[in-house]
Amino acid sequence: MSGYSMNTILTIFNSLQAKELIVEKSGEQKPMGRKATFFSLNERKNVYLGITFNQSGIYSALMSFSFRTLHTHFTPLSMSITRNDFSESLRKHIESLFEKEPALRSSCVAAGIAVPGDIDFESGILRSYTLMPKLNGMNFRELLEELFPKRKISIDHNIRGMLSYFLLDRELIEQNETILYVSARSATASGIIHRGAVVTAHGEFGHIHVADDDRPCICGRKGCLDGYFSLNSFMELLRDKLAHIAPSSKEEAENALAILARAYAEGNAEVRAEMDARLSRFASALLDLINITMPDVVILSGELLQMYGDPVAAITRMVKEHYRDSGYVPHYSRTKLLFTDVGTDIAAQGICRQMIDDDWGYVPPDDAD
Repeated sequence: MSGYSMNTILTIFNSLQAKELIVEKSGEQKPMGRKATFFSLNERKNVYLGITFNQSGIYSALMSFSFRTLHTHFTPLSMSITRNDFSESLRKHIESLFEKEPALRSSCVAAGIAVPGDIDFESGILRSYTLMPKLNGMNFRELLEELFPKRKISIDHNIRGMLSYFLLDRELIEQNETILYVSARSATASGIIHRGAVVTAHGEFGHIHVADDDRPCICGRKGCLDGYFSLNSFMELLRDKLAHIAPSSKEEAENALAILARAYAEGNAEVRAEMDARLSRFASALLDLINITMPDVVILSGELLQMYGDPVAAITRMVKEHYRDSGYVPHYSRTKLLFTDVGTDIAAQGICRQMIDDDWGYVPPDDAD
């Protein structure tokens, strides 16, 4: 069936065994014919480490070159953490991750980090991350090279890592030519997958203009979505306008989103009015992006949207209430909205997938060859 001789096939298997990329395994023999030898990939031979982080903490994943996730780990962080403290936390985090299976450290062939904010991919220097400003100027390439000498190091943006995670879903990719992804965690960002490839990996969804007011934005403009639909803006809402339900202790303050979500679900009229007004601005920005990119499906994720219980139903309600569909621009009505309950850690798994694809992915021959 392959067109290769049996000698070639056996030589390939012998080579894979010699490199310990495959190992023999047990299997059910047929009652008749020659005895079979069964093999499986050696999932602990070539291992990839993916790391990401945000205000909440550091997330990591160890993934086999077969795309199987072997171990994951999480370390909480302080929002005001300094560069030195972050470096030390990352070292301890990695040590704890490999404690689960120490032998995997020597099998780790590459390490990558999916970084939020504006980062120079070549140098690895974080130009700015407004939610953790004390990390600005940090060199992540130098840090990883110190922790993993003589290994391949990859630096990318966290949204590309998240998008790469969805590339593992073959059914999703095969059924949808264009996929728009919107992440709403500390802030909102977006990316686009088209025909199975990431074409936009760092869209600033939070800097779409949604209001004609004087609310300043860090980007230099006024009225950006980020001023209404971000972790900081929701914490300001709770503290400044909803003080009667705001938490009194630091521990409770860290659960501001959970407090708002509970009040919204319980039908608190004031909370629902404030949160629906913000979701209406989010829906307006989403309509703009859908009309520009014409996606087949929009994948939504993140804690900011999760506060609404059923984000797709809530967004659909906002659109029906505030934007009359005349039928002349059908892009929104033809687009499917999905909410997926995935965490920040998918960026760590996604950058593993990128590194594995780079090392092991099949590249079709050039037509000219």
